[in-house]
Amino acid sequence: MDAGPKPTKLLERTRAEERALVAPFPLQERWRISEVGCWSAKDVIARRAGWNLHMAGQLAALGRGGGRADGDEIDAENA
Repeated sequence: MDAGPKPTKLLERTRAEERALVAPFPLQERWRISEVGCWSAKDVIARRAGWNLHMAGQLAALGRGGGRADGDEIDAENA
């Protein structure tokens, strides 16, 4: 039975989509210092990178037979 795309293929596709999303932004906007309540493009990219690391950890834990980590600390970090 086919379980769908492999995780590495999904990650590669996601990375390509992230690059396409950021490509139209001028370099100035990508590196603009953000203001409270108004994230710059680099802040969004950094936050996505953080989520990617979090999800990689979740996948690794599941692969080792561990359970999902509690998301409370992620919610607090995002706030």
